[in-house]
Amino acid sequence: MQIYDSSLPMKQSQISNVLNDDRLVFFPTVGRQDHESGQWLLPIHGWIFRQEDDSRRRAAGLAILHRVLRLSKQDGETEMLDRRLRAFMVDNQGEKLVVIRIAGLEYPLSPSEANGHFMDVVRLPEQTVAIAGQSGSSDGATTIDRWISFEAILPNADAPLAAGVVHLLPDVGLSVISDIDDTIKVTHVGQRRKLLRQTFTREFEPVAGMAELYARWQAAGAAFHYVSRSPWQLYEPLAAFIAACGFPLGAFHLRHFRWRQGSTLRADADRDLKQRIIQEMITTFPERRFVLVGDSGERDPEVYAEIARAFPDQTQAVLIRNTTGEPARGERFLQAFADISPERWQVFDDPAELTEFQLATG
Repeated sequence: MQIYDSSLPMKQSQISNVLNDDRLVFFPTVGRQDHESGQWLLPIHGWIFRQEDDSRRRAAGLAILHRVLRLSKQDGETEMLDRRLRAFMVDNQGEKLVVIRIAGLEYPLSPSEANGHFMDVVRLPEQTVAIAGQSGSSDGATTIDRWISFEAILPNADAPLAAGVVHLLPDVGLSVISDIDDTIKVTHVGQRRKLLRQTFTREFEPVAGMAELYARWQAAGAAFHYVSRSPWQLYEPLAAFIAACGFPLGAFHLRHFRWRQGSTLRADADRDLKQRIIQEMITTFPERRFVLVGDSGERDPEVYAEIARAFPDQTQAVLIRNTTGEPARGERFLQAFADISPERWQVFDDPAELTEFQLATG
């Protein structure tokens, strides 16, 4: 990974080699200020791939899921299945160079890897950020968070616009780290066939009341980060779902998935991914406080409890949506949160139970 200094001119030979039939997607990230230099560090993360509309691999994947889900060719869910599966059946483009423009300045990024993903960090001076940054709230009045946008410079001027955003996160404040599946989106992770149906054949369904809860927290000044073991191939429908349902815009932290790792979305290639991502975020922002929101369907209670113990001063609260029907103060939760004050964790069935929960955002 390279870090580009805005004071250095871009080399003329470094131009994008993204082709017309390549797709380029940028993911929202979190930027921070480097107080030694006074510059902002902006991570840029993207994915380049080429659609395989008529590949044998895609046809085989469709056939497998048709059998598993017991769909007929006349089933109304087939069209959605075909559309969602496309992102898993692509030709990832490695060794592609992307050049981006931020606030009138151009930066070449590190080439994409074999999986089509690339990540780099760009430095911007505060003066540039002050001009280009925008308020992160809908009314511009309740948060000091800023977002900065950028776009890719592609060889073909007629190519579709590829743009992205970086959340410029202040050192001090409160961040809500939220799981996605069965926390804000109905997924049925513990039931394989329901999981696949909810993921591939149906419009995503929000957990009732969670968008309204998050909107209130955002209005109180909270920033949001969506950390999930859902694969990056689902980013675009997930981002559309979050926007359509009124969830706050936030950075995404998902996982890499290759189809050959398994025939479902539950391949445990990296069970510690979520914990590592959250711990890195907390250590990157040592003066911020965090509220961790998840569900009881998998290991969120245990993972979040470990994080709360490791970072007691920064973890304000752990909130767990009860999807397993266990007693809120049952053996599993009492064991998971042993030695953690009961005031710092809560298991809830309905988001309405959290109406009196106060975020200490100051």
